[in-house]
Amino acid sequence: MRNTSKRRGVVRGFTQKTGGVTKSALLLFLLFTLLGSSSFFCAFAQQTIQDEEYINPIQGAFLRVSTNQQELYTRQSLEITIALYIPKQEVRFFSPKSQHNINELYKLWPKLRIPTTEKLDLEFKPLTEESTTWNGKDYSQYLLYKGILVPTKSGTLTLPKLQFSGTTFLRSKYRNRLGKYEFKETTQTFSSPPITIKVKPLPDHPLKEQVAVGTFHLKEVLDSTTGSTGQSFPYSIQIVGNAFPQNFPNPNLARQEGVNFIPSPIKHKTVLSPRFQGIGEFSFQIIPKIPGETYLRDYICWPYFNPIEERYDTLFPKQALSIKGERLTVKSQDNNELENFYQHFDEESNKFVVGNSIDSFRLWANAVLAMLVIALFSLFVFLKGRQRNPNSSKR
Repeated sequence: MRNTSKRRGVVRGFTQKTGGVTKSALLLFLLFTLLGSSSFFCAFAQQTIQDEEYINPIQGAFLRVSTNQQELYTRQSLEITIALYIPKQEVRFFSPKSQHNINELYKLWPKLRIPTTEKLDLEFKPLTEESTTWNGKDYSQYLLYKGILVPTKSGTLTLPKLQFSGTTFLRSKYRNRLGKYEFKETTQTFSSPPITIKVKPLPDHPLKEQVAVGTFHLKEVLDSTTGSTGQSFPYSIQIVGNAFPQNFPNPNLARQEGVNFIPSPIKHKTVLSPRFQGIGEFSFQIIPKIPGETYLRDYICWPYFNPIEERYDTLFPKQALSIKGERLTVKSQDNNELENFYQHFDEESNKFVVGNSIDSFRLWANAVLAMLVIALFSLFVFLKGRQRNPNSSKR
């Protein structure tokens, strides 16, 4: 009996001790099993820790759309510049030449295609760093676009809200074991607000719908200023200004008898750098018909509208011709008729006809025809005479 009770006591004590250990081990096992099998929880916790360990050091950067004027006239050129401004102390966290940035530029440019405007892209080096100052602070400017917009209708011109996603770097909050910060590449979006520009109609004028709008000057090219009546003088003028040269109208030619102007095809040229300029070249062959001093300003002019002075103006040539010889009395076509003639000149046949051969052929044909008439008349008279004297041959 005693031995049995002792054995029971030993077993009961052992069970109490081992039972406590088993419960603790079981709890630890379940905890580690739960943490080890929950991969989503581990990943989420790790990502949270990583995000909390990095900061965005670019805080003062902005995207800016600038124009050279806030109010303009119809068909007047509007210069547009889009640039990204980053504070000097934050530039090292921006990666300008990444392929991502290049792709973003191609997405940005088409957004400036506005139906009521004509658009011209100017030459520039995209994402090139230039130092500038804005509100008293030093910035690095990265040019994203440079171009010209020409409104074709009056009213309100709205440049839309633009966005540019650039490649930047996040910086770790703390230094690593080597005492250095760690960086992680990311993208950051910069936005610009929409811009509204007022477009005014041109003042009333008979040439309101025809003239170019802008500031212009005239250049002349004339090899010689002396000659004689009937002589041809090569002459050209260049109209240079801040407008699309394709929209330049032809110069006005006065209808006078003193000089004939024979026009040549018009040449257009656009200068994109260092500043935008349109050039229209108009060439002529001048044929004076009256001796004396011939002032070209009396025969040719180029009207336009000056938006700076807000008035219509006219460009005149300054060259003059000193002509000798006799007055040409042969009636000639006026300048408009000559222009129409030379426009259709290429449509005519280029086959040559020798005038002397035609005249000779006509002369010989007339002579042969006359001889035939005489021969037929003689034969008619001869036959008529024989009918009247039928026995004359028998005698």
